[in-house]
Amino acid sequence: MHRKTTFGVLVSKSIGIIVFLAIVIALNQLSMRINSPLLADITGFVNENTVYILVMSIIFLIAAVFESMIFPISLVAPVISAIGSILVISFVGRSIAFSDSMTGGNIYGMFRILGYILYPLVFILVLISGYFAVFIRLLTPRHAHAPKQPETIEARRVKEWNDVGKEFGEAFSDFFDVLKRSIFGRR
Repeated sequence: MHRKTTFGVLVSKSIGIIVFLAIVIALNQLSMRINSPLLADITGFVNENTVYILVMSIIFLIAAVFESMIFPISLVAPVISAIGSILVISFVGRSIAFSDSMTGGNIYGMFRILGYILYPLVFILVLISGYFAVFIRLLTPRHAHAPKQPETIEARRVKEWNDVGKEFGEAFSDFFDVLKRSIFGRR
C-alpha cells in the first residue's frame, strides 16, 4: 500500500481528466465524420453529461488530495468520497434512462424505486469504508512497507497461538493509544 504525495495525486487525477476530455473530443470528431444515428445519440448523451462527469472527477480529485494528507486532515476525504459516490449512482441512473430511451425498455423505473435504498446505502458504505481506511493507514507504521531483510533461522520459527493473541492485544492497545493522543493531544 504505497501512499502517493499530494502532488502525485493531483498530477495523476488531472491526467485522467485530460484523457477524458480528449476522448470526448475524439468522439465528437468521429460523430461528425460517421453518419450514424446511434453514434450521434451516444455523442449527445456524453456531451450533455460532460460537465456532470467533470464535477464528479473534481470531487473525487479533492477527496484523493485530502486522503493523501496527514491524519487529521485526511478525515475529510471519506465525506467527500461519499458525496462523489452519490453523484456516481445518479450518473448510473442517467445512463440507464438513456439506454431505456434507446431500447424502449423500462429499467429506469425500477432503478428509481431502488434509488431510495441505494443512495443512503452507498453513501454510508463509502463513508464507513473510507474512515476504516483512514484508521488502518494511521495504525500502519511507515516503515512497514520497506523492503524486508532476510530472516534468520530463529525468526522463521512458527508462532504459537499465544504469540498471535499477544500481537492482537498489542495492536488494539496501539490503536487506542493513537486515538487517545489524536483526540487529547500528546502525553
